[in-house]
Amino acid sequence: MSSFRCAIGLWILCVLPIFGQEPPSRADRLKAIQDEYAKASEEFDKDIQAGKIKANEQGEYPGWSDLLKRFAKATRELIDADPADAVALDALVFSLNNLGAGKNDPDLYKLVLKHHVKSEKIDPLIRSESAP
Repeated sequence: MSSFRCAIGLWILCVLPIFGQEPPSRADRLKAIQDEYAKASEEFDKDIQAGKIKANEQGEYPGWSDLLKRFAKATRELIDADPADAVALDALVFSLNNLGAGKNDPDLYKLVLKHHVKSEKIDPLIRSESAP
């Protein structure tokens, strides 16, 4: 169902300009990604609690990594649009803290250091054990 919602969301982003409405701002798109991630994460947790999803031999839950990658990709697109602005900073912090994207995309840390090193918003990243 989440893939269906993403497809509808992308379709809306493409169709809105045709009808004279402006597409959502990058900040609104980030908020939508964060909200959708929260819902997907909650659903995933419910499925684990209900026994629908079980950990494999390595203790990993099938599908979780793919879910994180999907949201990391959408968030990275926002970051790449303008890595130095406030939306990118919020997207970087979300991506690194919530999605663990630094493991697969260590260049995200470089963007933080290049563009946002003076921001207090990066404090959680500095304290993170996953930061290189």
